[in-house]
Amino acid sequence: LSATLAAGDKFVRTFGKVPEIIAPKTTAGECERLIIIPSLNRKCRKDTDLAKRIIRDKKALILVPSYRRKEVWKDVLTKQEEDNVTQQIEKFKQSSSPDKLLLVSRYDGVDLPGDTCRVMVIDKLPSSLNPLEIYFWEQLSLAKSLRSAIASRVVQGFGRISRGMSDYGVAVITDKKLIDWLLEP
Repeated sequence: LSATLAAGDKFVRTFGKVPEIIAPKTTAGECERLIIIPSLNRKCRKDTDLAKRIIRDKKALILVPSYRRKEVWKDVLTKQEEDNVTQQIEKFKQSSSPDKLLLVSRYDGVDLPGDTCRVMVIDKLPSSLNPLEIYFWEQLSLAKSLRSAIASRVVQGFGRISRGMSDYGVAVITDKKLIDWLLEP
């Protein structure tokens, strides 16, 4: 649960106690990442189009928050079986071609360390993953109360391609809401 419960407020809400954090001294999560935000360039008209060009000849992971958003990426995807995500992940890990793996709302629990994947796209803000969160986000405008959950998903997303000091990767970030959220102090 290390990265998942990094925010103490989540623990307090769940268990009613302030956690005493015991963490091993490790280099896990420390690595080199190049983060590309296409829309910060004034010449970029549509960040998803540029992201598609960046990953065109690369083996890449694409993380999206919804099945509706998956449709935006259909033109770059290699054939994927719809029903067995575990099989898709294993096949992608073994692939050496510029395959693409798209995962919907899967920001944690998937490790693609080392050369299994060096390039990823995080498309859109990873919010509204279940009906209660959708209600909080869209109807009650309680985005601030969901900050720790979103932060955890973003951190987990970056962790898909980089797992330790000898690891490195490139992350392409798209969507104004995600970029604004990341750049907000």
